[in-house]
Amino acid sequence: MHRSRCPFLRSLFMATVMMILPSLAAAMSIDLSAESTRSAPNDQFEAVAFSEAGGASPSAVARMVNQQLAAALVTARRYPGVRVRSGATQTFPVYGKDGRIDGWRMRSELLLQSQDATVLSELIAAWQTTLGIARLQAQPSAQTRMSVENAATLDAIAAFRAKAQAIADVFGKPYRIKQLTVGGNDRPRAPVMMRALAASAGPSPAPLEAGESEIGVTVTGQILIDEPPSGH
Repeated sequence: MHRSRCPFLRSLFMATVMMILPSLAAAMSIDLSAESTRSAPNDQFEAVAFSEAGGASPSAVARMVNQQLAAALVTARRYPGVRVRSGATQTFPVYGKDGRIDGWRMRSELLLQSQDATVLSELIAAWQTTLGIARLQAQPSAQTRMSVENAATLDAIAAFRAKAQAIADVFGKPYRIKQLTVGGNDRPRAPVMMRALAASAGPSPAPLEAGESEIGVTVTGQILIDEPPSGH
């Protein structure tokens, strides 16, 4: 019984393969890509403030830096629109000409984040006599980025389909999407412009110009188009 079924199964398999091969051979595979870019408002600001001091011993410089940061955090509580957290802290020796340790230096950072540029600039102005600002930048918030990226994704997919349809029209045949991959392609974040403050003017808010960031989405994929009959 088992041997008698083997030729039948073999014949059925070969017949199935012979039916599939022509359809595979008749399908032309084409790689495509499409891209879409949209502008997103930079509605989230980030800054790095720092305190730095030098002295004869690590404990002395730590005391000075910690006192400055403690006072800065008290001031920050008056600005609830700004989130503040501790950043990196570094303590390192300072060497003299003879190669021996001549003193110590410490630097400690505070990381700031806010979606209110005015409040953030006011806090920075209040700190400007005691703390330095190492970096100030703007970027789209997570919610804004997701919304704009979703819209750019729909645009990129529509562009991919339009390109696929244009190619299929040349052959006068419909197309099928075999594979599709969607990926982000963000442009570099736009820096925030911070105008210099006159030292004699006293603490005052620094004007911030947020600008926009470009958020791009790239769609890559493969389509299948039936080959036209031979002779066409």
